[in-house]
Amino acid sequence: MGGSDPLWQGMLRQTKAHVAQDVNELVETAMTFYYLKRPAGRRMALMCISGGLIVNYTDVAVRHGFEIPELAPDTKKNLSEVINAPGTSFTNPIDMASLFFSNRIYAPMLGALDKDTNTDFILFIIAMEYIRGLEYQYKVSVQRIVEAFLGIIDRV
Repeated sequence: MGGSDPLWQGMLRQTKAHVAQDVNELVETAMTFYYLKRPAGRRMALMCISGGLIVNYTDVAVRHGFEIPELAPDTKKNLSEVINAPGTSFTNPIDMASLFFSNRIYAPMLGALDKDTNTDFILFIIAMEYIRGLEYQYKVSVQRIVEAFLGIIDRV
């Protein structure tokens, strides 16, 4: 678009619009908004494979106005039964650590989080290199891994 860049940047900032930096980000952002509905609120259940990353993402989420509340007692009880390996944490934010590679945890974990009364939505942070790790471990394609995750979510 033509015009003054500072003027456009100011308008975008005031309207809290997301600015895509390139065509790939534009497509990814459009797909995100197309497939995801707006959450009921700002209370987030946050989960990741890395404790260090989860701290960073928690800071970013809070800085952008989201809350990372304590999970409901029933949720914590249910999560403690599946997220119980050394280095993991079943409190919010959830540090999956090495359990990320265990397919037995996803249905009960996502089911417990879906029923949690203290959160409005779940954000699962995952880096592509870990998906590649699953691809190698289970000898399946990334597409099949995504389909498996979607199947788990459909059962929740």
